[in-house]
Amino acid sequence: MRVLCSIAFILSTLSENDVQTLYSEEPPPTAYSSLAAVQAPKLACHYLYLEGWRVRLRNFEDGTPCWYSRWYSRVGYCLRGRCTVKAEPLEVPCDGVHRSPGYATSCYYRCTKGFETLNVPYNNRTPCLVIGASGRPVGGAGICMNGMCKPSYDLSPEEVKLAHPPGLVRCPEKEHTGRDILRSCYYYCRRNGNWYAGYFDSKPTSGCVMRYPARGNPLGWCCQGACTRKYNCEQL
Repeated sequence: MRVLCSIAFILSTLSENDVQTLYSEEPPPTAYSSLAAVQAPKLACHYLYLEGWRVRLRNFEDGTPCWYSRWYSRVGYCLRGRCTVKAEPLEVPCDGVHRSPGYATSCYYRCTKGFETLNVPYNNRTPCLVIGASGRPVGGAGICMNGMCKPSYDLSPEEVKLAHPPGLVRCPEKEHTGRDILRSCYYYCRRNGNWYAGYFDSKPTSGCVMRYPARGNPLGWCCQGACTRKYNCEQL
C-alpha cells in the first residue's frame, strides 16, 4: 500500500512543464528497425520500477514507438527518454554489397541491423579507390579484400579488370601530355561528387610500361586501359 501511495504521489507531482520535457524535436539516430513500428506506442518514454523499497525511473529502449501527440494522433520514437518525431528510417542492408554510385572510397560502410548501426566490410572484390588527404586518388583503383583496398600495383591482370568494370569507366578519354611513361592506362575523375575511371587515349604520347614486354622493348601504348605494342590500338 505504501508503494502504491508513493507512485501516486510521484505522478501527481509532475507538473505540465515536466510532462512537456518528455517531448522533443531533437533529431533521432539514423538507424531504427521498421519492425518497431508494429509495437503498440507508449504513453511516455520512461516507466517506474521498484528497486528494493525505492521507486525509480527508467527509459524505454531508443526506437520504441511512443505517442508524440497528447491526443494520440501522431506516433514518434523514444530517444534518450523523450518522444521525438522522425521520418521513416532508411534501412541499409548489411550484405556487403556496394550500392552507391562511383567507386567505394573505403572498404567499410555503415549499415543498419535492428536498432543498431554497424560498420561492416564490403564483399571481397568490390572495386575501391583510396582518396588521400589532398582529395585526390592515392594510386589507381584496387579491389576490397577483407576490409582493405588491395592496391593497383599488387593486382593480377584479372583483378585489374575487376577494379575497372564498364559501369565505373565514365570519364572521357584523356590525352597524356606529360613526358613521363605511364604505369597505368587509366586515370580517375570526379563526377557529381563520385569517383570514376577513364582511359588515356592511344596517341603516340600515351607511352606505357608493358606488364610482359618484348625483349629489348619494354614500352607500349595505351589502348582502352591496356598497354599494347602499337599505338592507335593497331593490331600486330
